Amino acid sequence: MDHLIALTKHYVESLTKAESTGHDWQHTLRVTKMAQRLAKAEPVPVNETVIVLACLLHDVKDYKLSGDEKAGPQAAKDWLIQNNADLSLIDHVVDIIATMSFKGQVDRPMSSREGMIVQDADRLEAVGAIGIARAFTFGGAHGREIFNPEIPFRKELSQEDYKNKALPTTSLNHFYEKLLKLDGHYHTALANQIGHQRHQFMVAYVNQLLEECDATESEFYQSL
Repeated sequence: MDHLIALTKHYVESLTKAESTGHDWQHTLRVTKMAQRLAKAEPVPVNETVIVLACLLHDVKDYKLSGDEKAGPQAAKDWLIQNNADLSLIDHVVDIIATMSFKGQVDRPMSSREGMIVQDADRLEAVGAIGIARAFTFGGAHGREIFNPEIPFRKELSQEDYKNKALPTTSLNHFYEKLLKLDGHYHTALANQIGHQRHQFMVAYVNQLLEECDATESEFYQSL
């Protein structure tokens, strides 16, 4: 398994090292390290090989980048089959990748504890200082304004709306539509603890941004 993990690291790094939307190799490494940290805090043993492989492969041809929901799971499956992974391991990793993305759902169900850990680790990358940096990096790469008071955030967001890139939005709106909703919705105790600390930092940042944009008393963006 160590050989498969080493091969996968090299494979994913080669695909993502020049990525510029916040889904780069360093993001993948941070998700992997956080998932290993969360796994070690679990009261019962979990399959760390499944966790590491799912983390490493989770953004390869992800729908946010490819526009195809099936491309990511299929790419992971193809890679693992090509490298003679056990079929049960392949099924487990592919199931995690196919179901872990936010897609407008705060409480997105995962079928295994390993999946819950991977999802928690990935979501922790969306909050706190790194989450702020990645939100504006992604927004800029997709031509979004930082803030525009004439484009209010959407309080209720369907999966279809969340995936619809044609709908006008801003990077600040992404905080209200996703990032600020994650607090308290992690599967593991440690992720909830880390997530809440990062949430508080993020709230302070958003309030400061609103103040600097002279929007603290606007119709849609009162201070949090």
